[in-house]
Amino acid sequence: MAYIDPTAASVKVRYPEFAAIANTLIDLFIAEAKLWVDTSWLEGDYTIAVQTLTAHMMAAEGLLSGLSGPIATTGLVQSERLGDASITYATMHAGDWSVAESWFASTPYGLKFLALRRRNFPAVAWT
Repeated sequence: MAYIDPTAASVKVRYPEFAAIANTLIDLFIAEAKLWVDTSWLEGDYTIAVQTLTAHMMAAEGLLSGLSGPIATTGLVQSERLGDASITYATMHAGDWSVAESWFASTPYGLKFLALRRRNFPAVAWT
C-alpha cells in the first residue's frame, strides 16, 4: 500500500457538507494540511488525517457558514433539553488543552484529527 494524497473530490465524498466549496479552494487547504501530516504517519491514517485536517481548517475559517450540513462548529455539547429546546456547550479551561489543541477542539473534524495524531504519535511509548 502506498501513501495516497487526497483530492478535493475525495474530501467532498468524505465530507459532503463541503460539496459547494470550489475544488481550487479545497486544494489550497489540502496543501496546508500536508504541512502537518507527512509520511511519518501510518499509511492507513495518512489520507484520513489530511482529509480531516482539511475539513477542520475549512470549518475553522467559516466555510460552513450558510451551508446546510450536519456539522456545528460551536464545540462539544455538554447538555441538551427537548422541552423549550436548550443546548449547553462545554467550555474549555486553559489547563485542559494546549493552545494548538484548543484550536483543534473547536470542530468535530479537529477532534478526530487529534485522535489520529495521538494514535500516530503517542505521548508515552511503552517498552
